[in-house]
Amino acid sequence: MWVGGWPKNSKDKLHIDEFVTLHELQSRVFFTGEVDNPSDYYAASDVFAMVSREDPFPLVCLLAASVGKPILCFDEAGGMPEFVENDSGYVIPYLDINTMAEKIVNLINNPAELNRLGLCAKRKVQKKYDINPAVERITQIIHTALVKHQYINYK
Repeated sequence: MWVGGWPKNSKDKLHIDEFVTLHELQSRVFFTGEVDNPSDYYAASDVFAMVSREDPFPLVCLLAASVGKPILCFDEAGGMPEFVENDSGYVIPYLDINTMAEKIVNLINNPAELNRLGLCAKRKVQKKYDINPAVERITQIIHTALVKHQYINYK
């Protein structure tokens, strides 16, 4: 399942559609288009495969991890290997789609490992990437700066 939209007249989407048709995969490959709540789709999935060849730190991976899904990503394709490490999914050699497919199948066939990695991913998002503690800390920093520079005067 591909969650999300495509630019109008995307050549990549046309190529993928041709491939899906050529290999008669229409009943197995789905494109949702843009959706209001992608978390619902991630929650209904088993794993999240980040197949981008380059993305600095895709928030979509954190969204999938936040609902307890292990993340599979390519090394050298951005910042996700630093998140995944060895406890929240698998880092796959760059563009090695055969290994990615094998890891997905292995996870589907091993629910205990799938759940362990997904739970770790979820906990990591909650601990390191939850916006609420960050907002509180940023607010404290701003308040301290305002007081220090006398924009706020408490007497």
